[in-house]
Amino acid sequence: MINFKDQFKSLASIIKEEFLIDVILKSGVEDAYFPNLNIMTINSDPRWETRFYMLLHETGHFIFDKTENDKDKFMETVKFGRELSSKSKRKYIAEVLEESLAWKYGQSFAKQRGFKINYAKYDKIAADCIMSYSVLGLRSIYGKSFKIEGIV
Repeated sequence: MINFKDQFKSLASIIKEEFLIDVILKSGVEDAYFPNLNIMTINSDPRWETRFYMLLHETGHFIFDKTENDKDKFMETVKFGRELSSKSKRKYIAEVLEESLAWKYGQSFAKQRGFKINYAKYDKIAADCIMSYSVLGLRSIYGKSFKIEGIV
């Protein structure tokens, strides 16, 4: 049986010691990485397994930000949406791409560091999150004309 609480604490220690990023575990917060503040926030409401996977995902964002090859490949084309209007298709694609890569980088980091993952559960959480980003992005572009029925 995997002890996800211990894995979470071990990963949080690595993030603090090696990346100089504080991990804040708090009820009701959004799971997020704030690079300018050197902080990752993780919602303490879900079970330890989900918390661990969300922390891996936020670690994936950190790795993404530090990986120049991926930034160079995509940034010139889509600028990762930071300079584009909120209804831009390019911004939507950039955000979904970045989120997808963060999940992949987090998974790779776990494997490199010897953390245990239930891949079926990790993939389900990642897919659910990516679908939610996709739906929000499509709604921001197409508004009420976008119908979710039949997609999810």
